[in-house]
Amino acid sequence: MHPRLSALREPRFRRIWIAHAISLTGTWMQNLALPWLAYLLTGSPLLLGLIGAAQALPVTILSPFAGAMSDRMHRRTLLIVTQSLLMASSALLAMLVFADAITYTALFCIALFIGLANAFDYSARQVLTADLVHPDHLTSAIALNAATFSAARVIGPAIAGAVMITAGIGWCFAINALSFIPFLAGIAALAPAPAAAAGASAAPGYWAMFGEGLRYLRGRPEIRDLLLMVAMMGILAFNLSVFLPVLLTETFGLGESAYGLLISSFGLGSLLSALALAVTDVGRRQGQLLDLLPLASGLLFLAISQAPSFLLLAGLAAGLGFANLTFFTLANSRLQALSEPAYRGRMTGFYVLGFAGMTPVGNLLAGALVERLGIGVSLLATGAALILGNLLIRLARRRPPPA
Repeated sequence: MHPRLSALREPRFRRIWIAHAISLTGTWMQNLALPWLAYLLTGSPLLLGLIGAAQALPVTILSPFAGAMSDRMHRRTLLIVTQSLLMASSALLAMLVFADAITYTALFCIALFIGLANAFDYSARQVLTADLVHPDHLTSAIALNAATFSAARVIGPAIAGAVMITAGIGWCFAINALSFIPFLAGIAALAPAPAAAAGASAAPGYWAMFGEGLRYLRGRPEIRDLLLMVAMMGILAFNLSVFLPVLLTETFGLGESAYGLLISSFGLGSLLSALALAVTDVGRRQGQLLDLLPLASGLLFLAISQAPSFLLLAGLAAGLGFANLTFFTLANSRLQALSEPAYRGRMTGFYVLGFAGMTPVGNLLAGALVERLGIGVSLLATGAALILGNLLIRLARRRPPPA
């Protein structure tokens, strides 16, 4: 076995990894169907952006607190609760669509509930990986998780596009609800971690732990600078769910199947990135790549705004998926390596805040821009902001500290 795939030697990680792949495929089916349903119900880019914001707003508010909880609670128990809630929300969406009772208000409320569950689920899943593997295999495990995420991003939307055309959008939500079962079974089968390892009874309260995490972060400038770049990418590079439905319908006159293919193209680029990272040791180039990849994402947004054909658009989307996934995988791996084990959950919470929690800001900004300026200018503005933000963060980092 290739050394970069060494985490698969560990039976507990291998079982959870396979179950998670099934669950993520269903999740990406829903990730494609949900914004499309919102756009069908309203025809408004701004209201479409609000759905994305509703899913991410609880992550923005609660991620640091959730990170402290994942340092203190048994991750197994927390994940059983969050995954069960996510399964229930998907089942409710399916029932409402099948009954022809879905409204924008109901969709918004369910999206908000999904965001609430995800706020605690994201951090717990990230830290659980470190519990399942030997420290020597942690980088391998993170790369394999990224490969699973990316493969699901290819397969899930492709299946969803076909399901939406042949069976109806409600089945995307129903299939996602069923896809949680293997992962829940795998988590339930794990032996509970010892109380000391989970940081249970002797740990301070959650607010005290959150304060400790902030003090730790202030004393680690390399982690702080990394998280600042993650937040910028979270705001500006993760708004395709707002841009693409409008771009396809208004510019190219295409529908659901093209939307599914485009999201799959983005996912294909992400998958190629994950596979490359799984078998390549970037070593000392990691820091340089983390500086250059946001710049590459900005240039790709500029190119997407001018794409003259769907085929070229799909290729650019794949390139954007490659750049974004490479950045976030390397950032996550570097964060896990830089953080002391006692603070890993809280630092992961801050990472989730930047990675997923800043998405509502980006979604609202993207929706408002498209509503006011149109899709082409909005894509140009996003690309320019990524390039400028990347340069400003790097310039601030190189400035000498005050005497």
